[in-house]
Amino acid sequence: MNNILICTLISFLMILTPALASEIDSFTHRYDTSLKDSQKIIHLKANQFLNEALKLANAENKGCSEAVLYKNLRHFFKNHMKGKLTPFIIHSPKVSKYVMNFKDSIYRDFKWYDAFSIIFIQTIYKNMAGPILRMGPYYIGADKFEHMFGRGWKYFEKYYLKNNSLLKVMEFGHRSERIYLGANTTGVYSFADLSANFNGMRFWNDMLGKHADILGEKFQVKPYVRCDENKQWIQNNQINFLHYIDDSFDEAINCSEFRNQKILTKVLNQIDSLERDKGLRFTCPLALNSIEYLEIKYQEIEKHILNFKGHTTLSK
Repeated sequence: MNNILICTLISFLMILTPALASEIDSFTHRYDTSLKDSQKIIHLKANQFLNEALKLANAENKGCSEAVLYKNLRHFFKNHMKGKLTPFIIHSPKVSKYVMNFKDSIYRDFKWYDAFSIIFIQTIYKNMAGPILRMGPYYIGADKFEHMFGRGWKYFEKYYLKNNSLLKVMEFGHRSERIYLGANTTGVYSFADLSANFNGMRFWNDMLGKHADILGEKFQVKPYVRCDENKQWIQNNQINFLHYIDDSFDEAINCSEFRNQKILTKVLNQIDSLERDKGLRFTCPLALNSIEYLEIKYQEIEKHILNFKGHTTLSK
């Protein structure tokens, strides 16, 4: 039985890519100004994929079936293994990004017992760490798109399609980040990931716009898709991810927690080293001027997706 479990675990880890199994280092290259804004190329590709999804949905001749629509949308807007946009963002040379070596990141001192999935995948994928890119003024990991499309869909499904309470949806996200997508496997509990999950729920809701934006009328956008008089799906608005992305997607502002004190100390030592070497601030949270805005924006949801207390060990 033990051998079966080990083989199953190895097989599972082997299909992961650095975008999923690596943690994002939003600190090491923080003040490097060479990273270009990727919003134009990503928005162009996203809207191209949206149109392709609508063509596929219409080709099934099911009228304006929402099930058919979502099935085809998720062919393009999903994770790095089954989607199209996430792999494009991760691998396309057209998207400006930092892809640093794990050994140069703030997680370089992690051992296998701190973060077994990270260490395993870094060995397989030549020590690559998760890519960093810019979307407008925001500095985020490429994995945040994966969270928006993947976990965000689960949030949308649970809240809007299955009528679970928002609290239950948030608890689902916390469990995911604590157990198999975060603290237990990588040592890191990322509030930035949780924000991307939540905003992914908003993204999926905006496809048809059947429900008011959960953050209020100020954030309402025209639906991206509508059913025309011929019972065909057509694009109704241009996808713009800056409607969802903000500083809460940034681990250097929305501070992560760590599974235990030993892991936390390893990260803090590397951040202290960066501050000594460069003479600049790297301590989380950076961009202190954005904190009040984010707290007002998310209101009662704030406690589920924001952490401005700095790097700490995982809360109970």
